[in-house]
Amino acid sequence: MEANQSQLRERLDRLQASLGEVTAAAVELAEVRTGLLRDRRGLEEIDLAAQQRADEVQQLLARFALLKEQYESDLARLQMVGEAGTLLGYFQTGTCIFCGAEPQHQHPEHYAAESTQLAASVSAETRKTTDLLSDLLLMIEDLKEQAADIESARTARHEELTHNAAELRALDQRMQPVNTDATELLNTRSRVESELALHAQIEQLEDLKESLSTVAPALPTARPDGIPATDIADFERVIHETLEAWHVPGNNRARYDPTTAELSVDGQPRKSRGRGMRSILHAAFAVSLARRNTACGLIHPGFIVLDTPVLTYRRPEDPHEDRPELMTADVAENFYRDLLENPPGQVIVIENPTPPASIRGHATVHAFSVDGSVRQGFFPPRDGQ
Repeated sequence: MEANQSQLRERLDRLQASLGEVTAAAVELAEVRTGLLRDRRGLEEIDLAAQQRADEVQQLLARFALLKEQYESDLARLQMVGEAGTLLGYFQTGTCIFCGAEPQHQHPEHYAAESTQLAASVSAETRKTTDLLSDLLLMIEDLKEQAADIESARTARHEELTHNAAELRALDQRMQPVNTDATELLNTRSRVESELALHAQIEQLEDLKESLSTVAPALPTARPDGIPATDIADFERVIHETLEAWHVPGNNRARYDPTTAELSVDGQPRKSRGRGMRSILHAAFAVSLARRNTACGLIHPGFIVLDTPVLTYRRPEDPHEDRPELMTADVAENFYRDLLENPPGQVIVIENPTPPASIRGHATVHAFSVDGSVRQGFFPPRDGQ
């Protein structure tokens, strides 16, 4: 160990500052990437709807093409009937080709009436079919325009998706060195903290050596923060064990800064975390302090009070939420189980949800309510009031 404690602490402060800057940069890039992914999902959903509409248009065009052929075939047959009227002798004298009546039984202008009715029927049916064909051609033209517009819009969206993918690749390349720097800084900080812990152990051994000598031991020099590094390291270890017992996600590497009274876990200060994580870390701090003081024979009142430590600790409903906390569903149950199996003393938990069924038979549970409850609050009512 070539560096002394002062140099190591200065280096640790610089590392912490650099780590904060790298973390801020990583968070900023992650927010940008989340926005790009959100845009990509939106474009893909729009493109899927456009593809479905394009398929519908193509199906309609195929059906209308068959209907157009039918109309054209009907017009051809009507034209053939009109032209065949004269060729087949519809206007000659003799037995009526329409009703079969003999000449002596036919009234005047019989042939004219029959032929006129046939011509009128053919003409009316031709106009009707022609109108239907005209309307159908307009609809086919409109559908073709729709298909062209859809294809043009899809081409533009594909260009946007290609641009979005390029931005994502460029952003991932920018994030790679940031993540590498963060990993290197964390590893370096761990080495510096280990060296500081070794210095603290050496000091402790030297103090023990002086206490065993016949010479009256000199009073140790007071530290600026008043707390030995070994005590801080041991306290951080207890916090880590508590968080692990509660199954809180992450590595749970705890660091306590006595100068600011700030607790950081996995490089993130408690004050920068979400509401649920802040509650969990506050509870872990109180429980770990009680356990360590009790184990070391230090002063502690023997009980702790926790107000809604796991109420807000839950999995976010939106998986695409910006900067989500990593949550698990079993933290609350492991929290109660750990307090039951390894109690730090008397623990008073004030929570809105009912505790897990696995611990109700081992804990005293009071339900507070305003109406119809024997006990309406934490403190029981005084007699006569």
